[in-house]
Amino acid sequence: DIQELRDALRGSPGVNYNSSGSSSTGTIVMRGMSQPGLIGDETNVAVFVDGVYFSGRESAFVPMMGLDRLEVVRGPQSAIYGRNAFSGAINYVTSKPSEEWDGKVEATVGDHNRDGLKVRVSGPLTENLGFSLDAVDTNSGSTNEKSGTYPGATENEAQRLRLVYTPNENLEVDFNYTHIDMLSTTQA
Repeated sequence: DIQELRDALRGSPGVNYNSSGSSSTGTIVMRGMSQPGLIGDETNVAVFVDGVYFSGRESAFVPMMGLDRLEVVRGPQSAIYGRNAFSGAINYVTSKPSEEWDGKVEATVGDHNRDGLKVRVSGPLTENLGFSLDAVDTNSGSTNEKSGTYPGATENEAQRLRLVYTPNENLEVDFNYTHIDMLSTTQA
């Protein structure tokens, strides 16, 4: 039942997702420390997707359908994970492409302009090349409408493409591309 980063961190002691209304203004709080600014600041918790550093607060919107596990390391980790790991580090580990074609679709519809669609497709393209695609298009909606906009609403579009090429048992090439486009309106 993991829909967003807040849900994934719920079972991890000493870690939570602090939000001032919408998830676009949220920060990861680890060991009681979080980044005070909301615009342009890097957080004190380094976030990685399959071991690759992911800059900014957009890490809260990484598609969760293809998530295999979430690794959380608390405490100062700058020597291992870099300058932004003062409070700790989080690594999203995504599922490798499946050996059989597999798919999953999840739709959400609600009142006050809330809707969403999440899709995951995974399978082999050739004998040595696996493919997976996760796509998300969600609108959080809002109960207030002002001048044709919904204050506090968040629109999120995210895609993650993963290709795994295994020409032999000694070599594996793993290509992972994540794109996130998030639009958040100001709070009411």
